[in-house]
Amino acid sequence: MKKSVFSKTLALILCFMLAFSAFSVNVFAADEDADIDMGEDVIIETLPDVYVSASGNDSNAGTEAAPFATLEKALKRVSNNGRIHIVGTYTVPAGMNWVDRNVDSVTITGGTLSLASNDLVIGYNITFKDITISGSKAVYANGNNVTFESGANASAVIVYGGSNTGETLESTNITINGGTIGTVYGGSSVACTIKQVNLTINGGTVSGVFGGNNASNLTGNVTVNLNGGTITDKIFCGCNNEYTYKSGFLGSIGASITWNSAYYVSGKVDVIVSENVTINTNNSSGTDKAFFAHSRHKTLSSSEDSSIIFTSQTAYNNNSSKFGTQAPDSTGTANNLREAGMGADEASAADNVHIHGITTDDTNDTITEGCTLSSGTEVDPCESATVTLTLDNKASLVYSGEEIAPMTAVVNGTLLLGEPTISYSNNVEPGTATATMSYGGASVSKTFTIEKQTQKAPALVAVPESISGLADGEIYGLTTEMEISTDGATYNAVTDTTAKFAAGTYYVRYAETNYKKASEPKTVVIAAGEKLVVTFIADGNTVATKEVSYGETLTDIPAVPAKVGYDKTAPYWDVTDFSNITSDITVNAVYTINTYTVKFVADGVTVSEQTVEYGADAEVPEIPAKDGYTMIAPYWDAEANNVTSDLTINAVYIKDFIPGDVNDDGAVNLKDLVALAQYVAEWEDVNVNSYALDINGDGSVTLDDVNTLARYLAGWNETLSDKPYMG
Repeated sequence: MKKSVFSKTLALILCFMLAFSAFSVNVFAADEDADIDMGEDVIIETLPDVYVSASGNDSNAGTEAAPFATLEKALKRVSNNGRIHIVGTYTVPAGMNWVDRNVDSVTITGGTLSLASNDLVIGYNITFKDITISGSKAVYANGNNVTFESGANASAVIVYGGSNTGETLESTNITINGGTIGTVYGGSSVACTIKQVNLTINGGTVSGVFGGNNASNLTGNVTVNLNGGTITDKIFCGCNNEYTYKSGFLGSIGASITWNSAYYVSGKVDVIVSENVTINTNNSSGTDKAFFAHSRHKTLSSSEDSSIIFTSQTAYNNNSSKFGTQAPDSTGTANNLREAGMGADEASAADNVHIHGITTDDTNDTITEGCTLSSGTEVDPCESATVTLTLDNKASLVYSGEEIAPMTAVVNGTLLLGEPTISYSNNVEPGTATATMSYGGASVSKTFTIEKQTQKAPALVAVPESISGLADGEIYGLTTEMEISTDGATYNAVTDTTAKFAAGTYYVRYAETNYKKASEPKTVVIAAGEKLVVTFIADGNTVATKEVSYGETLTDIPAVPAKVGYDKTAPYWDVTDFSNITSDITVNAVYTINTYTVKFVADGVTVSEQTVEYGADAEVPEIPAKDGYTMIAPYWDAEANNVTSDLTINAVYIKDFIPGDVNDDGAVNLKDLVALAQYVAEWEDVNVNSYALDINGDGSVTLDDVNTLARYLAGWNETLSDKPYMG
């Protein structure tokens, strides 16, 4: 009954789950573009690769064979970290809607993204790879992370880190790892506040670099990282101000520069220069090129606190000659004009120029940062700072199937080159893993051990032997993931989960695997079964009981008790083989009853010879008649009942006699009286017929018989006895 109820309940649950699943799918299928409440129960199907083509249709599946028509539709359907493939040329529409589907990042690749009429204002983190961005409009990161990878061609557009509306942003990040990019602004095209601008160039080719705004003020801090790649035109880490050049009456004579604006960064501007970057900007080339940490303007602003930090002495040696300086306006010409980045009397493109230095201490797992001040008076950036690779004691170092990242970088002081990074190797599988902390081109490594998972001792149930020694005990719960031992030291794999066991103590544990430690052993005691009983019975009585284990040989065999009347043949047990006993046995004594020979002999001739068992009666034959012995019936001289030995029974014949004829001469006279008297007197050699001695029939021979015979002979009235004397 319980099983039936469980089955019905399970069926109802499965039906409910199937119905709910179908309902969820139908909600999406009904109208995937409808404005719906994005509750937890709504399932939006996403695709890792979505295709967009001007000739597509938003009712399509979004595949390469059936692309969507709009980028908006593709953004609805692409999965997190997925790819949107542009087929041919797609023209960005005005006010494009970036639909929020909790997507962190999307890669846009393939074809051409045209900004012929409208700016591209980014909605979340975007990576451009193997794509051309064309047109006269701009790309606005809008406070998101925008990355350009190899094959990204955006040389015809301007890239901004901020928004096109001037709203305040916490931060914005533009990273160039490859491709060809035109002019990049960390800020925006309108006055704005961005608390932290990060412009990082790791590779590719970039024309112009501005850390700040284009023809407007920026409030916030700017960090420009020149880690690699090639910059082919100007580098200004502040804002861009345009000027008008007017030639003189003889060409360069009387030439002048008129600045059209004076916009600055109100905040800290740091330019970090690696030895791996190629800077083609050179103020000695006679072209309109320069390398400045300030804004592009004739006169420096006190609102800008700028520093150029070279990551090494090599970086400084490679690029220090490319600092921008400005000749007086009156000497500038169209052909040899040097960018106006500071006043005429200034010789440096920054308030401070630092040469960065890093030392490592592998023993203590620390990186120490310091710098020397090449020019300027600022002290703070030159203060040393250390970062230590430290194991987080709260982090779990037990294998989980995921990467284990337990290290932290503990910073003491202010680092100039951003944050240190920690990378790992061999940090998934149990064993020795390595954490490497990198900062400014230097690194230290520290190892840690990933432990295998701990397994609980198995839950098992012991079943005792059914019979002692049968070795049919069982252990319920065994699996092939376990191993078993009889001594707690040497374990063998469990290969048969239904194996049978002898009585004893066993230790069972989960075996060690690549990812798990061997568990603590579970002690399993299999009790011995009841012993087999051998019962010895003799003549209905239990002589002895012996206990043995299954398969054992019984050697202590009791003697068969003796039995009266059964001793001619030795008794024995009806079971003789007591080896390999596998069941209870009842052993019975076997007795052979004694037999005896009983002979009946009459007058020297055997009348009957019989074999009679102990205690039985012989069959008594008739006694053959004998002449002269007929007056009194003959008889056997012994009983033939309850025979307990060999017997010879003889027939007893009583000779015919005349009562009173003591001397057996055929007459009764005085001679008989004399013979009787002599017999009574116990004379020797008296010849008498004993049967005739008891004259008076009283069963004895005395003087009374003599008297009776005398009176008879005297004619007295006496009767002689005809009973034979049997005394």
